[in-house]
Amino acid sequence: RNSQFGSSNTGLAGYGLQLSPNWRANASVGTTFVIPSFLELYDPYGPNPALRPERGINREVGLTWSQGSQQVKVTYFDNRIRDMLQYNLDTSMTENVGQARIDGVSTAWKGTFGALSLRGTVDLLDPRDESNGSQLARRAKQVATLGADWQAGAWRYGGVVLHTGQRYSKPTNVERLPAYTTLDLYAQWQFAANLSLQAKLNNVTDKFYETAYGYNQQGRALYLTVRWQPK
Repeated sequence: RNSQFGSSNTGLAGYGLQLSPNWRANASVGTTFVIPSFLELYDPYGPNPALRPERGINREVGLTWSQGSQQVKVTYFDNRIRDMLQYNLDTSMTENVGQARIDGVSTAWKGTFGALSLRGTVDLLDPRDESNGSQLARRAKQVATLGADWQAGAWRYGGVVLHTGQRYSKPTNVERLPAYTTLDLYAQWQFAANLSLQAKLNNVTDKFYETAYGYNQQGRALYLTVRWQPK
């Protein structure tokens, strides 16, 4: 319930079926309701009080194969969104996309080989404005990750490679944001039952990239973390 935009009911229904010891199928459908934020409506530098709430319906079907410590999952998804909220650099305000659609295939794999754990995902999608076929702003058509973790006694080492395809900064598909690949590494020492020390190096190659035109992302950065997790 919202005093400005009224009430909305959302729901999710899903079902999974074990086809065999190694194969499992699943399907789901759900609805969404997102209201504009206060800044999107009344920001003094780019207000849009005429914004409407975003409503969507999301469907997906998937198939999972598992054997021992290995698992592969392939999912087809189809998200249709009415009045999608999207920022427009040309007007410096958030606007509604009448009919947006994001559909595609996501593939995920994970496996364990002794002390080594590996995982990877590949998402191939088509985020578009249905009225003109343009690619939705700041959304890539390809996203992939590859991660690894190695356990050696009290020590744990790992890293993640992230690749994001090209995007456009504006709904008009100008000001192309180039594809980029980043690498993060970490080492963690569990020096007590409840205490660990972690060193994490983000963007190891000091890659220059932007997720929004004109806004550079952080370069190489080192973080040291002491974590207490009572059991």
